[in-house]
Amino acid sequence: MTNTCAWCEAPKQTGPVCPSCGADYAKAAAIKAHGKASFEEPAASPAFSEPESSPEEHEQLIPVQDPAFEKKACLLALPGMLSFALFVQITGFLSGMQRIFFAMPIHELGHAVSGWLCGFNSIPTLWKTITPENRGYLSSLLVLVLLGWLARYGLKRKQPLWLAFVCLVLIVQGYGTFMISLGKADMVITMGGDAMGMILATLLMMTFYVGKDTQIYKGALRWGFLGIGAAAFINMFAPWWNKDISAIGYGTTGGIPTDSWKMINIHLWEWDALFTVHITLGLLCLTALGIIYGIGLKQAIGWEKLKDKQERLARIREKSN
Repeated sequence: MTNTCAWCEAPKQTGPVCPSCGADYAKAAAIKAHGKASFEEPAASPAFSEPESSPEEHEQLIPVQDPAFEKKACLLALPGMLSFALFVQITGFLSGMQRIFFAMPIHELGHAVSGWLCGFNSIPTLWKTITPENRGYLSSLLVLVLLGWLARYGLKRKQPLWLAFVCLVLIVQGYGTFMISLGKADMVITMGGDAMGMILATLLMMTFYVGKDTQIYKGALRWGFLGIGAAAFINMFAPWWNKDISAIGYGTTGGIPTDSWKMINIHLWEWDALFTVHITLGLLCLTALGIIYGIGLKQAIGWEKLKDKQERLARIREKSN
């Protein structure tokens, strides 16, 4: 640093420009030292600096159309549906419709699925499930095809929970088909009406929180599945929880023995054991449902926060441009 202008050697004055020759002090010094003038561009204002990540980088991470609505739906839909189904069960208001149109189809499907997992070609109807006396294995092949499709879905989307579910069902199917006797298989199928029915109803409710890239979400089928599952689960679980034998049904219906009658008189179960199995299973289903509820709600909250971040980044980029 010198006290004279590098261009005309006049004493420096205050300010960036020499009053004698009009040269810029900094540029004149750079030309004298390096043969050319060089300077750095002024730094951009921090308020309009380029964001660390752009919205496009995160756009595909949000699988729902409206994260704010999804958060509200995940928070309220499941408790609301279960509460309404419980209200119907307690008050008796529309309880007949709940039983006929929601619980009975799932109950009979519970018998059928239990039969399929034991190697029987069971055929569900509205009031009765037709199960042959001997195993046929056609249903087992169809179950394997379905499980293969689910495994492919999980592998394609790198979702290990689907693969874990497939492996669990395969183990159950293998044991039920090849390891248990015809008599025990009949017992499993008989109990499967309410027992497997509660599991199926729980799975229907869980679909509300999974499969955002499937027609279950895109076609709003999850709302129907949630309503059906909640109504069926409460209708099947409440009588066992209350230990209400009259609501469970004991005796014959249309000349056909009820499931509880067969369990006690043919398979020699006690009422206490039946209550314990069904209540324990129902509580396990509610626990699993609670876990999925928490995971789904946490995801929805994360998507809403990510959407807000994207919008903030977009506004910053607009201002900076």
